[in-house]
Amino acid sequence: MKYSAQYYKAKGQFFERDPHPGDQIFFVKRKGLTIMSWLHTGLVEKVEGGYVYTIEGNTGGASGVVSNGGGVCRKKYRLNGDNIGGYGRPDWSLVKEENEMTEKEIQAMVDKRVKAAVDAAVKPLDDALTKALKELYPETYHEVDKLPEWAKPVAQRLMDAGIIRGDGVHEINLTGGTLDLGTAAALDKLRLEMVGNPSAK
Repeated sequence: MKYSAQYYKAKGQFFERDPHPGDQIFFVKRKGLTIMSWLHTGLVEKVEGGYVYTIEGNTGGASGVVSNGGGVCRKKYRLNGDNIGGYGRPDWSLVKEENEMTEKEIQAMVDKRVKAAVDAAVKPLDDALTKALKELYPETYHEVDKLPEWAKPVAQRLMDAGIIRGDGVHEINLTGGTLDLGTAAALDKLRLEMVGNPSAK
């Protein structure tokens, strides 16, 4: 708190009285007129009837300054209370009013919010569509060389047995020009079982 107060003092924005809504209020412990320690801080909500009303974090609902209460509370203090060290006033001129935004800035803000909303709505649908397409159209291969290593001997055995035919270059000539690895593996297993079983010949 002390360093925040020093910041406001260096900027000429620290006031010992006459708080305004939005000011940062500083609570202190005094010995006579001397500030011994900076205890707590909060924000001024309003000033009314000789009291300053605040909103504070890490405080409690008990009266007086509670500097480590673990809650967020609205509180009030007498304006002349000796536990108030002063008020830091932000430079509100640095904050651009919404009606001072240019048309381009407003449009950019709207576009950004619309895009975020659309992205949030569309992503689950896009993910579901991608998953459905993968289930409907499993990965297929046109060339033996492009097959996973485990599938190359499977395809070669089926080609050698004449179950599928290649053109001697690499292209696997199946209907649609594709080889489904699951079908190929099943065919290969069936062929091996039949070759290894004399009664099936």
